[in-house]
Amino acid sequence: MKSNRIMKTVISVILIVFGAMGMIWPSFIYGIITYVIGAGLIANGVILLLEYFQTSPLVKERYYQLVGSIAFILSGLAMLVIPVSILQTVLGLVIALGLLVISISLISRALIEKSHFDGWMIRLLIGIITFLASMIVFSRLNEAGNALVFIIGGVAIYIGISNLLGTFLIKTKSKDDPDHIDIDFTKK
Repeated sequence: MKSNRIMKTVISVILIVFGAMGMIWPSFIYGIITYVIGAGLIANGVILLLEYFQTSPLVKERYYQLVGSIAFILSGLAMLVIPVSILQTVLGLVIALGLLVISISLISRALIEKSHFDGWMIRLLIGIITFLASMIVFSRLNEAGNALVFIIGGVAIYIGISNLLGTFLIKTKSKDDPDHIDIDFTKK
């Protein structure tokens, strides 16, 4: 039980530090995330490639393993080679395109439902606001990626603090009901 509590505390502190770094140095966190994901893709590709060679040639689906392994390895290498600034811009572009698609969907739906839906004006207004937000993101693609890392950093801090509070506030399990957890909020 004590080692579990220590592990949760260590993970919580790592999340808080990661979140703070994401809010202070988003490009540094982008670099770390890029290298970790790139290395993970390469490792997955190598595993699929090894499975391809171990699978019987009579199994036709093994070619999917070969294609998947090559795709994973090339994607991982691309993430390790392509500069982080380009990845930030691509991420901003994906966010902007997503917002644009959502805004077009909301606006068209509001105009279609105009005659038989009372809330069509609100949907139209939300669609226009989303469209304007997509235009802002299109004008600042790199900052959109930084904003996403800022949000991820905030969520990591929140999860880390929640885990720390949960770790230190959970006092005992009830002897009568093993599924019931007694939380002590008065502890100072």
